[in-house]
This record gives sequence, C-alpha cells and structure tokens, in this order.
Amino acid sequence: MDPILEGLNSAQTAAVASPSPVLQVLAPPGSGKTKTLTARVAYLLSHHGYRPQDVICCTFTIKASREMRERLAKLIGDDLQRKLVLGTFHSICRRYLVTYGYLIGLKKGFGIADSGDSLAIIKVRILVLVRSVCGRVAVADFCRGSLSDCRSESSPTQLGHAYLTRKRMVLVQTRWLRS
Repeated sequence: MDPILEGLNSAQTAAVASPSPVLQVLAPPGSGKTKTLTARVAYLLSHHGYRPQDVICCTFTIKASREMRERLAKLIGDDLQRKLVLGTFHSICRRYLVTYGYLIGLKKGFGIADSGDSLAIIKVRILVLVRSVCGRVAVADFCRGSLSDCRSESSPTQLGHAYLTRKRMVLVQTRWLRS
C-alpha cells in the first residue's frame, strides 16, 4: 500500500486518489479534512508530477495551516514542503498582494487595517467632520461628551441646517461615546 494512503478511511482515500484536478472536501469538524488535504497534496506531487511551487494549500485557520505544514514535511520532506504556497486564506492573499500589488496600484510597504485600525480611521474622520461643521472648540466638547452649539448662522434656513447638523452630530457623538 502507498504510504501516503496509510491511515485513511475509504472516503478519504477516494478523495486523495481522485483523478479530478479540482476537488472539494466537505466534512464536519474533527473528521480529518486537514489530514485528507495534506495527503492529497502529497499524492499529487508524488503520483501526478505536480511541482510544489504550483500548488496552493489554503486553509481558514492558522492551526490547520501549521498542521498541514508539519504533516507535509513528514510526507514529502522539508525541501518540497517549503516550496508550496501554504497558509491561511488571508496570509496567502497578503503574500500575493506584496508580490504583485504594484500591478493594481498598491504602494510598496502598504498596510492592511484590522478592526482596531478601521475604528481609529473612522474616529479621525468624524473629528474632522465635527471640526469642519462646528469649529475647533467643538472637537474637545465632542470628545468630552458635550457638544457646543453650532448655530452661529442668522437666517432661518441656516438655523434649520445647523439644527439638523447638530442632531446628526449628537447621534454620531452618542455612538462615539459607546465605542
């Protein structure tokens, strides 16, 4: 028996040895998906002549990615395993953006905003908006939780606009203070 297929059940063996160039494995947690995918990669490399640099092993968790890397090193050796494009969906996409991002206008050394970065960017934009509508003093009031009166206009239309602007600012401020 092929050492790559050892320890696999019949469904896993069928998936690993399938002649199909594209394969989707759907199974519940703990059923051996990572083991099956790892064996499939090793099988394609050893039996179908795939080059490791042409194979992308994409998982959704860092844990699965690490397990795959360790298992593949045992099955095909460290040298071949290092040539694989292997990682989480996000890490692989980032790797391609770093390498080829210039083709779509990304500058070298670009950053990817996480949820904390995104919130900080939004807060800065809100402060710029508060300052442009209500002035410099309003920014400090806004951050403290009290919004100074923005109504310096004199016409009824301007006063109505200021009222609506203030109402919007109070909504933004309420959300700001909750975050």
